[in-house]
Amino acid sequence: MILDVKSGVEQILQKYIPENIKNKWRDEDYEIKFRNIKHGLKIFSHLDKIEMEQLFDDTFGLILKHKPILFATALNKYQHMHKYKEKAYESKPFAVQSTIGRFSKYLKRIDASGQIIIDAEGKNDNKIRNLIYSGRKYGIEIRGVNHQPAKEDKLERIVNTINFAESHMSAGIQMADVCSRVIWGHFERGLSDRYEQLRPVFDHVGGRTYEPVISPLKSDWR
Repeated sequence: MILDVKSGVEQILQKYIPENIKNKWRDEDYEIKFRNIKHGLKIFSHLDKIEMEQLFDDTFGLILKHKPILFATALNKYQHMHKYKEKAYESKPFAVQSTIGRFSKYLKRIDASGQIIIDAEGKNDNKIRNLIYSGRKYGIEIRGVNHQPAKEDKLERIVNTINFAESHMSAGIQMADVCSRVIWGHFERGLSDRYEQLRPVFDHVGGRTYEPVISPLKSDWR
């Protein structure tokens, strides 16, 4: 499946980015990146609106073809800070911890193992790496006054610790970028057409969809 996704991303890029356009940019600019496509930046600057929509159609077709199981945390930073004040978590480590915790439970549910691969941005890499180390030792659960899980999850089904990769070297990270931007657009700006396309691949059990998780709960918003 990984090789199929990689091949699919390469085919999409080759379809829309001629060799003469590709050669004008750095290797790290040659990737499917939602923001660059939407705003016609870098290698996508020559595309018209119809071609951009077709590129998005092809990308979503690739995602849905392989039926990944999607996990996401939609964090309202303002409401998070308002609710927890000085106890508030940093946004990215919090979202990563929340999402990884649910991924780990999913692996137990299906009796499988998995890996964590994150875009190597640098800014929070050490914090996230330490978060995983701590999770293995003490547990990954996020606890609060109204949420005290009976059991801890120590990421037993996660292979190794955590891997960081440059997005242009990882087809999976490029697809995750598209999904995360679409989810952000749905919750932040009410742009939901593409979000609705993702509904079939959110984690679900027995007809109930569990993803994405919204934090804080909307009932707590002020």
